[in-house]
Formats: sequence, structure tokens, C-alpha cells
Amino acid sequence: MKRIDAIFYTAKRAAKRAGDSRPGASLIEALVVLALFILICLALTSLYLQHGWSLHLGKAQFDSVEGARGALNGISAYAVQARRVVSSTSISGTLYATGTSTLVLEIPTVNASGGIVEGASDYAVFYTSAGTLYRNVAPSAESARVAGVRFLAGNLTDLAFSYDSAYFAQVKKITVAVTSTAGTADAHETQREFGEFRLRNY
Repeated sequence: MKRIDAIFYTAKRAAKRAGDSRPGASLIEALVVLALFILICLALTSLYLQHGWSLHLGKAQFDSVEGARGALNGISAYAVQARRVVSSTSISGTLYATGTSTLVLEIPTVNASGGIVEGASDYAVFYTSAGTLYRNVAPSAESARVAGVRFLAGNLTDLAFSYDSAYFAQVKKITVAVTSTAGTADAHETQREFGEFRLRNY
């Protein structure tokens, strides 16, 4: 019995010595682990940056489309009901003259019921300032339209009006070319839109 105990005791001591003398992680193993850690960090950083760039590009695309189409929709709402293109008009002491960057429209006056008031006219001016399209309305005394300036669209880099006649009183069709650019230098989008609007009298 003592002999068996001695054998087990000897085996335990040998195992303990083997465990105590086992070497730690080598320098190469540590470098491999560090390299893997760095690669994982770089991959995660790349995914994060790519995701952020995609979000910025998506927002730029949405803003550019919204700017271009917002401009056309805002102009269309008044152009299709206009009686004629006016060479110029003065609103609150400011003179607006129709040209390639400004449009002045004479539109029928409407009352609170939506009916046209005979013998009266409202005026609507479309113009850009610092890449933003505005509409300024000057209603007659009988009109239900609200006077004042309203924002229509932003992010515009170009907007041009053209007409089918050099004489504004004879214009039947207005053509609008608009370019909208949004985003940053790294993630930007440009949208170009064209619209043709025929006046209500033609």
C-alpha cells in the first residue's frame, strides 16, 4: 500500500514540476495576437467610415432632388394659372424685372370661395438669392391670397427662365432649367431638372 502511495506522490510531484516549468507565451505569439487585433480594428473603422459616407451621400441625393423638384413645383403652381408674363412690377418699393433669373407673373385674383374676381389681378415674383428660390406675392385688395415672401427651394446652383417670345406680353410658354447640388466635397450629389409651363390663356 505504501508503495502505491509513493508512486502517486511521485507522479503528482512530477506533474507539478512540469506545470511550473511550462514556458509562457512567446514574443511571436504576442505579435500575432496584436496584429490580428489591429486588423480587426482597421476593418471595423473602415466599415464605420463607409457607412457614414453612404449616409451622407444618401442625404445629399435627397436634398438635391428635393431642391430641384421643389423649385419646379413652386413655379408650376402659379405659372399654369397665370394670365401673362409681366416685364416688371414693384412690390413694397422693390422693382422686379422679368429675365433669365427672375419671373414676374400676372395671375387672376381669387376670392375666399375660390372664384375669380373680374377686373382684378395679383402678381407673383420668382427670384433666387444665395442659392435659394423665393416667391413674393402682391395680391389685390379683393384677393384671398396671402401677401409676402415665401421660401420655395434651397441648394440651387443654377436656375434659368426662358420664354417662347422676346415680347413678354406674347409669351405662351415658360421653360425652367434648375440645378441643385447638396452635400460635402467628399459626398455630394447634383440634380438637374427641366420644366415647361404653358400659361392658362393658351
